[in-house]
Amino acid sequence: FTSNADAQINLNIIGIDGKLVQHRIIQITTGSNNININTAALSSGIYFVQMNDGIHYVAKKIVIQ
Repeated sequence: FTSNADAQINLNIIGIDGKLVQHRIIQITTGSNNININTAALSSGIYFVQMNDGIHYVAKKIVIQ
């Protein structure tokens, strides 16, 4: 996640059924940020990772096998 300023972001993992599986608030810094997501508790399937800092929104699809 790239940010123009230090900020807090909301990270949501949404199941294919639309249900919220995981929610985290993460502190990020100016520039490029790497965010590790622990998927050990997730069942196999398709999920959507949503990151939002109040201005920018990023969504990515992940597949857990």
